[in-house]
Amino acid sequence: MSFFEGGKVITMIKPIINTTIKASSQNYTKCNSRKIKYIIIHSTGHVATTKNYALALKNNKCNASFHYIIGDKEIYRCIEYNNIAWHIVNPNNTYKIKMVQPKNSNSIGIEMSKLNSNTGKVDETTIKLTGQLVRYLMYLLDIPPNRILRHYDVLSKPCPTGFLTQEKWNKLKLKLLIPHTTIKNAQNYNCIAKVICDNKLNVRNNRPINNKLGKKVDTIENNTFVKLGYVYDNWSSIFYLKNNKILNGFVNINYPKIMGASISLCIY
Repeated sequence: MSFFEGGKVITMIKPIINTTIKASSQNYTKCNSRKIKYIIIHSTGHVATTKNYALALKNNKCNASFHYIIGDKEIYRCIEYNNIAWHIVNPNNTYKIKMVQPKNSNSIGIEMSKLNSNTGKVDETTIKLTGQLVRYLMYLLDIPPNRILRHYDVLSKPCPTGFLTQEKWNKLKLKLLIPHTTIKNAQNYNCIAKVICDNKLNVRNNRPINNKLGKKVDTIENNTFVKLGYVYDNWSSIFYLKNNKILNGFVNINYPKIMGASISLCIY
């Protein structure tokens, strides 16, 4: 599927974006053109309907704002991405500045909403929709993986809720950057796993054929997070981040062990 947007032909599936709720012009800075370099991930931190957050930007004067908010199986665009939302805010210098390059003027702010009322965590449907939007914007605006950041990477503000440790953020980032695919009778597909090995793990270009190992194409470090593809005959395709690129290959699931003793410990 191809479509034309922002002067560029996009050859991927565009997520369904609800544009019916537009923020009041008093809640963002109008801008005809700007260079967008970063996508900043936030979470609302509260259990409330996503639509109400969007309506708040429409009906009230707010000190902070966002381009997109996602939850309740919806992606709302409240501010067009060529305009400047106020999503990196630091009132009275409350928070420590950790990165100076990302600013409101060169970034897009995405809020994840709809926290689970029992766990206080962002639900998986919201994460999948956020991933669709992030990948679409990366492709449209030529934003590389290393410029997909948390609010917490820029300021010491604890946002997005539930993803403050580097380990939890690494897992989430893999989910956002690599599409979720459904394969029948493949329960381990899309699992986020952690490679545990003595030093480095060899990545092959294929599963063994006629008992001959595939060609070694890369190595990955101990404790690297990977996203599992189809698991067959003790080998799995994997996707992983390295040198600012999304790479894929094949690894043996028995040695080294992934996520402890069994790959059945899955996120999805």
